[in-house]
Amino acid sequence: MSERARNALMLLALVAAACAAFFLLFEKSDREVEHPPIVEARRNPHLALVRLMEARGMQVTSAQALTSPLLAGQRAVVWMTKERLDLGTRNDAVADWLRAGGRLVVSVGPEGGPLIDALRQDFDPESGFAPAQLLGPYPHDDEDTLDGREIPLLTGWALACETGDILAAVGPYGAGTLGLLADPWRFDSENALTRESVELYWDTLRLAGIGGDVLFVYGESTTGWATLLWRHGKPLLLSSLVLLLTWLVHVSRRFGPLLPARDRERRSLMEHVAATGSLLWRQGARDLLLDAVRDGVRHRIAVSRADWSLLGDAELAPHLAALSELSTPDVLAALSDPAPPNPTAFARQITHLQQLRAALGGSA
Repeated sequence: MSERARNALMLLALVAAACAAFFLLFEKSDREVEHPPIVEARRNPHLALVRLMEARGMQVTSAQALTSPLLAGQRAVVWMTKERLDLGTRNDAVADWLRAGGRLVVSVGPEGGPLIDALRQDFDPESGFAPAQLLGPYPHDDEDTLDGREIPLLTGWALACETGDILAAVGPYGAGTLGLLADPWRFDSENALTRESVELYWDTLRLAGIGGDVLFVYGESTTGWATLLWRHGKPLLLSSLVLLLTWLVHVSRRFGPLLPARDRERRSLMEHVAATGSLLWRQGARDLLLDAVRDGVRHRIAVSRADWSLLGDAELAPHLAALSELSTPDVLAALSDPAPPNPTAFARQITHLQQLRAALGGSA
């Protein structure tokens, strides 16, 4: 089999392996994972809180962002994030969902935010915060608290610390219930297992009527295109990478050996010429070798420079020196000096004659 055929066969085998890998990636594998992967924990900073809710019998569905379609059919939503986009349509949809009987517990910062601004439209800004019941006290360090002037509610419950700072509030909103939690990072995975934060969280969910099926939203930003591409197109990406590597290997390889194989007959002829020259040199016939090369130079002069053929060596040497860029003494020595017994000097003389022949238009 030729080298080109072997390369083509290897390329076809690699393409077949890439196609097989592409289809094998679609193989379904069912297995139970006792602990969540670390990627999920990095994506959701409140993953420990979700696990606690599931341990108490709640059916929790996690989402990275709250959208209007997600609200359809939901009875209870817990939204743990400070940063919320100013999406007027979505925020109005949340307010309408609450009025229709939804139950929402949402974390807020001290200044509320665009969602709170949409919810606050149903309240009188001058009414202030007027809870019917005050619960607590709950331990409190330096976390954010709720500001009653910024987040007015009609009647409900306020969960406060020893100093009277409001840490959470729950009240009616139309036919639904709205619960507010200050400082969502009090309930992240690093702090969710502390007794104080868990107690405050469960009391807020209990007063808001959160239980059963719950939608837990842990962010607001939408998923990036790179994440979506890797999540939904991983088989295609991996197969494309295999094909790309195969193509790179294919185009980077030469077809056949780097150098062509030497002609055996020509190599034998060169060995024969070298052996003949060595024999003549050992037998003292170096003048024959030198005269043969000189005859080749004079033949080239007769063919290409007929007007120089009648000149003597002394007159011819300057012309050949100008033509070959050798010095005049070197040209004269190559044309007329006897063959030297020193191999180095002899080789130098032969080399000069070869240069003269090449300058005259013949093969060196």
